[in-house]
Amino acid sequence: MAAPTELSRREREVAGLVAEGLSNRQIAERLFISERTAEGHVEQILNKLGFDKRTQIAAWFARGQPQLTQPSPGGQPVRGTLPRFLSSLVGRSRELETVVGVLGTARLVTITGPGGIGKTRLAAEAAARADSRFRDGCWFVELDSVSEPAAVPSAVAHALQVPQFGASTVDEELAAHLSQREALLVLDNCEHLVEACGQLVEAILSRAVRLRVLATSRERLGISGERVMPLEPLPVVDGRGEKADAVELFAQRSRDLGASDWSDADSALAATICERLDGIPLAIELAAAHTPVLSLAGIAERLD
Repeated sequence: MAAPTELSRREREVAGLVAEGLSNRQIAERLFISERTAEGHVEQILNKLGFDKRTQIAAWFARGQPQLTQPSPGGQPVRGTLPRFLSSLVGRSRELETVVGVLGTARLVTITGPGGIGKTRLAAEAAARADSRFRDGCWFVELDSVSEPAAVPSAVAHALQVPQFGASTVDEELAAHLSQREALLVLDNCEHLVEACGQLVEAILSRAVRLRVLATSRERLGISGERVMPLEPLPVVDGRGEKADAVELFAQRSRDLGASDWSDADSALAATICERLDGIPLAIELAAAHTPVLSLAGIAERLD
């Protein structure tokens, strides 16, 4: 097989469209070139790669590209799709360090915990921290809107921009596409699709030896080699009885909304609120959202 660098930039582009199953006429329309020119590009690709069928181009494109996806419009390879947050992460320094460290040795890490505990945020922050380790980047797949287990492979393929062409199953295409990639795949909100996620992860990890998977779920995926990282609520007081992460989160989110600095009495009341909310980050942030219109005493009263 010829090296991918033997194709010109336009030939790579045409190869990608062949992999999508487009005809020469459709390629011509997509690239605003003549059908004869498109045909010439396909012939050149076949000759350079030593192939005689378009399906061979499609298979080569899925398995042999040096980047995880096609180059972006600016010409630089796309290296992942991590979410960006407007607010800073409060607390979780120990958990963040642990997850990043375990990703260096375990191929599948699952962050578990109840809803609102901060699994998604921790996973995204850990992936961003570990990004430089992965040549082909970190890829974030949101599964909360996927309702059918059978749709999991397609959802992952879409997020990774994997070209799909009906010569094989989506699972096989994913495994082939990732087989030579050094990347981190983040699967967020797996709890309603645990079995499907577990089967897919097991299948792709068996072929993609340099791939790491970081999952978030209310329960473990239950496959061999999984490292489970349970996430606990934020502490309300530290070991010295001083303000801890839960109260600091409440304070920061309140300041973001224009609240002034708290007195000692305010901090004590905020700690009471956080305790009543069981240290759940989402619940604390929702409570802080009321500070522009309610006093801390008023918020505490509503929790009674």
